Amino acid sequence: MKKINFTDCYDEMMSYVEYDEWAKLLSSKIKKETEGINLLEIGSGTGEISIRLHDLGYVIKGIDISLEMVNISSTKYKNIEFLNESMLNLKDKSKYDAVISVFDTINYLQSLDELNIAFTNIYNSIKNNGVFIFDVLNRKMIDSMFSEGIFADERENMSIIWKHSYYEDLKLDEIETIFYVKEKDNLFRRISEKYMKMIFSNNQILEMAKNVGFHFISKEINVEIAGPRIIYAFKRVD
Repeated sequence: MKKINFTDCYDEMMSYVEYDEWAKLLSSKIKKETEGINLLEIGSGTGEISIRLHDLGYVIKGIDISLEMVNISSTKYKNIEFLNESMLNLKDKSKYDAVISVFDTINYLQSLDELNIAFTNIYNSIKNNGVFIFDVLNRKMIDSMFSEGIFADERENMSIIWKHSYYEDLKLDEIETIFYVKEKDNLFRRISEKYMKMIFSNNQILEMAKNVGFHFISKEINVEIAGPRIIYAFKRVD
């Protein structure tokens, strides 16, 4: 029997996400700046954003640092190319009309140096007049979500607990996600996943984007579909 892991639980964990609305929001932001249809999604997960943008008429490629995620998305959506790559080491030298990265993927970078590398790589992957759209969490959102250091969510076939710790010396947030997945005979399997995130300030993001050559377009806090998250849009103008 295959051992259940975090990626097997991911779609269930994200089942509340309004993917259709996310895709429409991203598409509207892209169309304001470019008529191009060639997209790259960074942190494509199990492919749910990519497939919806594909269905809206875009030619899209997805990359994810998790090989297991790439295997799942490639199995689910065979008409889209998904690759096991990191934004810190983009092997694909193609140029895109837009690069998108949602669900706080940028927050998985763990230093300003990594943010600089990622922004530089993304800038070099975008055509002139192309756009980069992404979202992030800020400190206020994290503190609100984990006001007591823990957040729990009860689902039909699983319970999910998020535990949060902040390491002042590293300036990093550790989040542990613990799943209790219902199996046969009402027994539960425990699965856990730990990951580190860095919360970048607005000034750090704006300054880094400017330093690599991006032009600022917009910033918004979307509480209706984003959870809330801050959504940025930048443009490459040569």
